[in-house]
Amino acid sequence: MRIAIVPMGYYEAYHQRLSNLGYVLVNGTRAPVRGRICMNMLMVDIRYIPSAQADTQVTLLDKDGEEEVSADI
Repeated sequence: MRIAIVPMGYYEAYHQRLSNLGYVLVNGTRAPVRGRICMNMLMVDIRYIPSAQADTQVTLLDKDGEEEVSADI
């Protein structure tokens, strides 16, 4: 498994309820949040996104390419 550390956590209003349930977009590909949302970081599984590397943009809430992460329930 490849894990990316994203500098965003519950202190910045990314809710802890999304631990192991949420998704983000990395290079237009949906990537699951893994583990618990920490105070100032979250972990994302990027094993199927070989183009992801340091300084790759992560979309938390919006559209990126064909994929979208929405606040709708």
